[in-house]
Amino acid sequence: IGADWASSTPSADRTEEWHFYGTDNGKSFSASGSSECKAGACVYSSVVKDANGKVYRVSDLEIKNAYQDEYQLTAKVYHPDHGHYLVKINSEWSCERSDPSPFVGTATLTSENSTIKYKSTSCSVAPTITLN
Repeated sequence: IGADWASSTPSADRTEEWHFYGTDNGKSFSASGSSECKAGACVYSSVVKDANGKVYRVSDLEIKNAYQDEYQLTAKVYHPDHGHYLVKINSEWSCERSDPSPFVGTATLTSENSTIKYKSTSCSVAPTITLN
């Protein structure tokens, strides 16, 4: 396994890139990515090629208004078997692992053909998940 990593000067505004590579049972795999941060807001992208040659992508992943457990996240995701998705999360509070709900807030996962919606108003109650 190998890794390369580069970062610009450590300040509020920065760019970073990373590249990981190796073999799994004689087959090569790799992962690379980048981030660009300006005034504390960062946008991330990553590409993973697994040992079977499948490529997975996350692009334009952005986290806004991060304050303790409260944040908004958006990202574009590509899965080689299932296509493209747009992910949006509005988290008001993170729950404990033992809670039925992972976080209080809303989330949508939108593909070309459908939308999955998540809504939770309490950590102690299972979230509502709908498929359209």
